[in-house]
Amino acid sequence: MTPEERIAELEKENAELRRRDVEREGEVRALRETLEKALKELEEWKRGFRERGKRRSSRPEGKRGTTGRRTGRKPGHKGAQREVPRKIDRTVEYTPPKRCQCGGTVKPTGEQRSTLVEDIPPVRVEVVEHVAHLGCCRRCGLEVSEPLPGDTPKGKSIARTQVGPNVAAMTVSLRFDHHVSLAGIATFFGVWFGLRITAGGVSHLLARLGERAQPAVDEIQSHIRNAPVVGADETGLRQNGVGAWAWIARTETASLFRVELSRGAWVAEQMLGPDVTIARGLQVLAIYTRALVGCPLRESVAEMSPLASPGG
Repeated sequence: MTPEERIAELEKENAELRRRDVEREGEVRALRETLEKALKELEEWKRGFRERGKRRSSRPEGKRGTTGRRTGRKPGHKGAQREVPRKIDRTVEYTPPKRCQCGGTVKPTGEQRSTLVEDIPPVRVEVVEHVAHLGCCRRCGLEVSEPLPGDTPKGKSIARTQVGPNVAAMTVSLRFDHHVSLAGIATFFGVWFGLRITAGGVSHLLARLGERAQPAVDEIQSHIRNAPVVGADETGLRQNGVGAWAWIARTETASLFRVELSRGAWVAEQMLGPDVTIARGLQVLAIYTRALVGCPLRESVAEMSPLASPGG
């Protein structure tokens, strides 16, 4: 076989191997999609199974069952009531009725009885127009003005109409503190405040807030990665029907949170950096340190004090 024939044969074999690699990549991709779909269906089935295992009751929500026991604390214990507000905003006076239920006339006695009602007054959306008057630089001819709310770093407005910081803060609280869906947040603003916003608008708002908060997140992560000892842990988290893991890495002065679909150690490495050493032995808390620990940790949190760097 001549060298040219050998080269042609090897090129043919190489082309055949590349074709097989492409086919296998497609098969692997299809298998991954099938696996992800199966895992999602399994999680949905588990959730439905847990829901079916819960006790069902025909009693309306908020209505107590009949136990024969009087409401309130046990005899001899001080009762619990709402704290009396320090400030009263307004007072509503009620004059005695002219006639009693028996039909007789009523004579004022000068005595009083009262109660305090705490309520939230109707809140309406306040629309504020921010107007920036333009000027022109005498030296370079550049058009200049004071920045408006929502302007980009280049001084351009994102939209003609936008929501303010109070709406943004309430959106973050509803979404992440109380786990309200995007559509639920939009409905809440519309029903209670008359503020028209779509679920997509809520999603874009949260994305913009995330971009603005990224420098603070980077600063916290830098602090966590440079700390000599970091405590870390993870716990299960379910949101919108999808199971995931909420991770935390913290020191005495900072805490870093992250949500991932995986419980693998690579998440901790991305949060803490690749040069961490895991000190194992505690069942309730994982300790990550930059230095190797000479002795194993005990299974008691109270005995964590011997953990130190080589210079400590």
